[in-house]
Amino acid sequence: MNQQTESLNESMTESVTESQQDTLDESLSDAEESVVIIEAGPEAETTPAAWAEPEAEPGLRAARAAFVPLRAVAPDIMPRKEDVIELPASAVDDILAILSGAFFEQTGVDLASRPDELERFGEDAARVCEQLQEMDSALVERDQVLDTYYFQTVVLRETVMALQALREVEAERSGSIRAWTHLPAGMFMVPDQARDRLLLAQVQHEGRVFWQLNLGQLGGFKSPRAVMWLPQMRMLVTDQQSRQVTELCLDGRQIWQLDSENVAELALRSPVKSTVYFDSDGQKHYLIVDQGHHRVFDVTPDQKLQWQYGVTGQSRDLEGYLNLPSDIHYTPQRTLLIADTGNHRVLEIQRNKIIRSYGEADGLDWPVFAERLSNGHTLVVDQARHCIFEFNDKHQRVHECVFFRPGMDERFKTGKLNYVQRLGDDHMVISDGDRLLEVDWRKQNIVWFGQLKQLQQLIPQPVALLGADSGSGLLGKSFERYEAGSAAPELVTLRQMLMKEPLFADAPAPVFFDELEKLLRFRDFQPGAPIVEKGKALKSMYFIQTGSVEILAESDAEAGSELKAGESFGQAGIIYVEPRQASIRAKSYCGLYELEKKAFDKLIADYPDIEARVNKLAAERLVVAKMRQGQSTEKTQARFQEVLAMQKARFSSAHKTTEPATAASPAAAPAIKSTVTRPSFRPRQAEYTEAEKLLIHDSLAQGQQCLEVHVFLHRTSMMKGARAYLLCVVLGKLGTILRSIPSLEAIQSDQTIGYEVIVTLATQAALDQVIEDASSVAEVDKVEVVSLSGD
Repeated sequence: MNQQTESLNESMTESVTESQQDTLDESLSDAEESVVIIEAGPEAETTPAAWAEPEAEPGLRAARAAFVPLRAVAPDIMPRKEDVIELPASAVDDILAILSGAFFEQTGVDLASRPDELERFGEDAARVCEQLQEMDSALVERDQVLDTYYFQTVVLRETVMALQALREVEAERSGSIRAWTHLPAGMFMVPDQARDRLLLAQVQHEGRVFWQLNLGQLGGFKSPRAVMWLPQMRMLVTDQQSRQVTELCLDGRQIWQLDSENVAELALRSPVKSTVYFDSDGQKHYLIVDQGHHRVFDVTPDQKLQWQYGVTGQSRDLEGYLNLPSDIHYTPQRTLLIADTGNHRVLEIQRNKIIRSYGEADGLDWPVFAERLSNGHTLVVDQARHCIFEFNDKHQRVHECVFFRPGMDERFKTGKLNYVQRLGDDHMVISDGDRLLEVDWRKQNIVWFGQLKQLQQLIPQPVALLGADSGSGLLGKSFERYEAGSAAPELVTLRQMLMKEPLFADAPAPVFFDELEKLLRFRDFQPGAPIVEKGKALKSMYFIQTGSVEILAESDAEAGSELKAGESFGQAGIIYVEPRQASIRAKSYCGLYELEKKAFDKLIADYPDIEARVNKLAAERLVVAKMRQGQSTEKTQARFQEVLAMQKARFSSAHKTTEPATAASPAAAPAIKSTVTRPSFRPRQAEYTEAEKLLIHDSLAQGQQCLEVHVFLHRTSMMKGARAYLLCVVLGKLGTILRSIPSLEAIQSDQTIGYEVIVTLATQAALDQVIEDASSVAEVDKVEVVSLSGD
């Protein structure tokens, strides 16, 4: 054992546990045989003070593990044979950048200032490149670098190949103004503020990091808020806390930094984003978003301010002012998109004039990202809405993707968004500094999810491996991927909600829905806030984007049925205005789109088919309203006979389709699954015959919902038969009664009726309308609904 190994063994003795020491003793005993040394300097006559001082502080003792040869700490880390590939000559430059960057990180010495040593590292890089053509990795160790330092690192083939892919993309996009800001497919770059680092990761390798730059070790960085990949393998880093905008090369060396301390007009208060563009003369410009000063500005590499938009230190919602801007994007049309977050808008600027604006009327609340797509459309990410909007060149919203809503896995719920990166034209990575999501906004699903802290280097730092079980593997899973066909979370869009509404069936798309969306007003409600009050006329319909609402029972104190994101209520409000029989309130924080009857009436005047449907429904609502005001009339009796005849016809049809050729009983039908709309409700179980089950399945297949409506009459009711009779007539107007307890025949013959009536209804009416109409019958105490579905 040589002097270097003896010194290492001595210095490590006090910094490891007894079991760890046994492992180290065994490994270090044959360190010379087990370590691949690409180049070794002359044997040191004295042990370098950096790692030979035995009286070092405890914190420094642990750090010494980084100087132990990697294979001495974890024998499993060793190059393995792979399929032979040919790496281009440019790979040597990438390997040299990896080696010099690792050396700078470990020692603080920039090899660019030591050309002789840099040349020797270049020779190492060439040998590593040759080895990586047939191995998955190469271990690099050098002793007495610059007569002082011991250096070691690992170079992975995957890292070099990833960097080569970056070079290829840069070459392909060299003529583009903006395209090079997007990394190759499957790659993303993200700042990690909490850990003061920049990461390049690959989706296809479970989110593991193939390149990492620890900014904290470079000095001057405190909290990297944004990072942008630039040509020539560089990156632009915006550090919010240290108030710096810095351009770095791959190994961490500084290329340029905004002189915000010495140039007064460039002073920063809270920078959150920066980007680069080239003007028509090829001149490079930096665009910087200074959120704290409510401005964005353009500066050249020689620190000359070209222009700014927004008045420094003043926030207003007028032209020429900004309020807490979050993003800026230079478009191929040579305009600027600015996410003016505090003013709830996105501005498109040309020569300091607003040429286009997207705001609250377009559904925006807290936009934090805006970018122009290759097809000329504009993409906007709204933090408050948890939503991605796509607008076409005519200012029309063509796509909308909500990437979180109540009911989804809570891990997908992002807080304050501080990072958004587009991966091609239909994928996006979103981060709140804690978690990461990749969203395919056109297909409306989440591709993968992960915690930022779990993104890791392919080879961890040696100090983290002390005492690790070498058989457990060094690489962990960083995020959950949702493959095609798996249960990826589906996302709710406004367009989907509108198109599934029966009232708008057969409406000409997309023209009708484009116009309809413009009429909607977005409203927020806190938990417990009233939305609809009993006894007051309702003149609106609502579509739930996020959160949930509950339909209250008769007492207005007991919670009733729940409606969730993607559902709607209040259809009657845009058909026939009448006082509501039940209240509706927000169960959680929720966002609703409101459609007012007055605006809707104007719209359907241009669509005769929809207008005729609405007028017919309004006439039926008037009949129901009159029925509810009195007892049995000739019209009521006639209507009851229609309900009874319709049920018999449907039942007869079900029997014919299920009657076997040689058997008297119907064939076995699939099971029926029931779901209560209020968790605390425990319904009386209703048993269905095989024919009734098939009838329910048939109704579901036709796009209807099947509801089991449990109606409870007042205990003081003296006319239970009449109330049940009227109840069936009212519900029969909303659809087909498939079954009732008591039966329709028993109700018609005025047999003894209990205090609970159960009606199984196939309908396209909204749940709130069913509850509303059933509750409106006199002497009804409360209404509960069970949703039926195929098992």
